[in-house]
This record gives sequence, structure tokens and C-alpha cells, in this order.
Amino acid sequence: MEAEKINKLVDIINDVLANGLVCVSKYGVEQKFVEDIEYLISNLKTLTSGHKIEFNISIVRGQGYYTGTVYEFYADGFAGAIGGGGRYDKMVGKMTGNDVCAVGVSIGFERVALILKERGISFGEKENLALIYDAEDEIIKVFEAKSELMKEYNVSLYLRPKNMKNFYDKIVQVATNCISYREYCEGKEIKKLTK
Repeated sequence: MEAEKINKLVDIINDVLANGLVCVSKYGVEQKFVEDIEYLISNLKTLTSGHKIEFNISIVRGQGYYTGTVYEFYADGFAGAIGGGGRYDKMVGKMTGNDVCAVGVSIGFERVALILKERGISFGEKENLALIYDAEDEIIKVFEAKSELMKEYNVSLYLRPKNMKNFYDKIVQVATNCISYREYCEGKEIKKLTK
């Protein structure tokens, strides 16, 4: 009986691997889930043009830990994942007593540093820029702006806080330049930060 269940599961996995996300609904997966994953993949493709994004049902990451979608990152020519993560909605509740929706990622810093070194990529020559966005800004467009600015700067994104004074005191420690997403869209100049 167990062997029969395992064989059925293997057949389902092979079907989805061969035919993709479109076929999961015949195994009882709700259409909303399929649409959510398609939306996620579409946005990832927009944000990472030139990189391969694919749905892969065979990825397994700590199923006692994660509560939903899981993902992994790979680099061409490098064996194994260089990062991964997923949804873990119950984890915060285990520590605080309050269930909170959560998603996380971990990146193998040493692996990424090794890949950058092997490929001769260095970030030291560029100045640091803080790109500040507001909660109502379209995040896909914010990331597109970041990609454009990265041609000249090392760019970090920051969500605009309520208290800009304390924020400025912190940001001036890590960035030499600053611009808001709206200012960028209006073609305004990047501001130099002073300590």
C-alpha cells in the first residue's frame, strides 16, 4: 500500500515537472493558488530580465518550518543553490504567541563572494546611494529604477519611515547620496548627503 502511494506521488511530480504549473489543478490545487504563483513568476521575470525563473514542484526545504511557497537561487556554473527561503507564517507565532505572515530568505554569502571573485565583479568603485520609496509606490517600478541607478551607484532601497530625522541620521552612515523614487521619476538631481 505504501509503495502504491509513493509511486502515485512520483507520477504526479513527474507530470508537473514535465507539464508545468498548468497541470496542478487536476490534482486538486485551487485555481487561486495557480494564479498567485503565475503572478509571482510574472513579476519575478519583470524584475530579473535575462534570468531564468521556473516553477519546480520537486524543491523540498524544511517542510516542518515552511508553510507555503519555497524557492531557491542558482548561478550558472556553480553546483548547488546559493540561496533559498519561503513562507513561514507560524514561526513568529511560536516565539511571540502572535501569528504573523512572514517570508524570508537566506543567502550563502561565501558562495556569492566566491562567484563574484571568479567572475571579476567588484562593487568598490561606486558610491553608495539610498533610494527611498513610499508604501504606495509600485514596487516593480521601484526595482526598475534601482536597476537603472545601479549602473552608476551601489543602491540600497529604503521604505520611507514616519520619522525622517532619525532615518537621516542612520542613512548618512551608510550612503553618500540619496534620492526618493518620486524625485527620480521627476528627473530631479541626486542629493549628496552630509554627516
